[in-house]
Amino acid sequence: IGTQTPSSKLTVDSGTTNTAYSPTSFNTASQIKINVASTQNNYAGIQFTHAGNTEGFIGLVRTSTAANEADFVIQSYTANVGYTEKLRIDNSGTVTMPYQPAFTVMGSGSWVAMSAASTVLVTGWSSVTQRGGANFVSSTGKFTAPVAGWYMFTFQSYTRVTSPSTGSHIYVRIYKNGTGFGSTGNIQHYGNAGDADTGTSHSSLIQMAANDYVQAAFRAESTGCSYHGGSQNFTGYLVG
Repeated sequence: IGTQTPSSKLTVDSGTTNTAYSPTSFNTASQIKINVASTQNNYAGIQFTHAGNTEGFIGLVRTSTAANEADFVIQSYTANVGYTEKLRIDNSGTVTMPYQPAFTVMGSGSWVAMSAASTVLVTGWSSVTQRGGANFVSSTGKFTAPVAGWYMFTFQSYTRVTSPSTGSHIYVRIYKNGTGFGSTGNIQHYGNAGDADTGTSHSSLIQMAANDYVQAAFRAESTGCSYHGGSQNFTGYLVG
């Protein structure tokens, strides 16, 4: 369309027309327009397929009873999963991605003593809620990245030192692939703070390759250190 030398099966060539895009007004110079009846739940879209073995759909769905409201959606199909919506941008601009990897878990139990100069990788989490696959394993406390990207993690903990001294302290950390991730972590009970329970929240933005894993961890640097299992929470999600 608009050319005698197409570069693909369907080429739409608007020639030398130069019309600037506007984010706040209707762009009348669009090359392709798909128009359907304005009824609730009707959609206008484009389908993609590989001989029917896989399918993809990008469209605009009028989900509201209001004639001037609609959502953009991206849907895909594979034989082992079926048809699933991967992304939706609603009329207000809110983006939802129901298959974006994420998890949240709660701790369990009471106080757990730690030996001096020891590292504890927290396991035995309970109340596991996750999406985007079974990427978090409670028995090991590991979240394994299904894809490469940047991930945000938060570890909330509750600790104490019952034998305080000048050098008493506990590190609250997130470990990547079995080792401390750089210098990330909070330090608690330092400087003879006394027998005081302390709650803290530690967050880290970590770049991960596919199959890298993280765990919540403590490093006890003195005697009398312990953490309360039932007062912990560990969460994470893929940023992108």
